[in-house]
Amino acid sequence: MDQALRIWELSVDSRWQRRGIGKALLQKVIMQAKQLNCDHVTLTTFRDVAWNGAFIIKNCASQLFRPKS
Repeated sequence: MDQALRIWELSVDSRWQRRGIGKALLQKVIMQAKQLNCDHVTLTTFRDVAWNGAFIIKNCASQLFRPKS
């Protein structure tokens, strides 16, 4: 059975953006997912918010992991 860790929402207050906080939060979630032997991490986001897609691709694409064999 697939085991997923789900991120329902990730937000950083605009006054604190561009300081690596969002990236650090994502990295922590991915690390926790690995410790829990999750197969994957899921995150939904809005298509109409311009920076969402770029942020996710920049900060998540290189963080993908495969389950242990």
